[in-house]
Amino acid sequence: MSFFPLWFLLSSALRLLEILLLVRVVISWVPQWNRSVWGRVVIAITEPVLYPLRRVARIPAGPGMSLDLSPMIALVILQIVRLLFRL
Repeated sequence: MSFFPLWFLLSSALRLLEILLLVRVVISWVPQWNRSVWGRVVIAITEPVLYPLRRVARIPAGPGMSLDLSPMIALVILQIVRLLFRL
C-alpha cells in the first residue's frame, strides 16, 4: 500500500494554506476586499490557524494599534512542518 496519495494531499493542503495566508495579508491592506465574498472565504479558512497565534504574537505599536505577526509565524511553522515531513 502506497502512502503517496496521502502525502500528496497533505503537501497540497499545506501549500494551499500558505497561499491563502499570503492572500489574507494582502486582503488586510485593502478594506474593501475584507467585505468581498472571496475575502470572507479566505478569512474563514485562515482564521482558525491565525487566531491562536494572534493571542501571543501581537506587539503594541502605539496607542490603539498593534503589529500582528501571526501570518508570518504561521508561514514559518508551515515551512518547518514541510521540512520535517519532507512534503
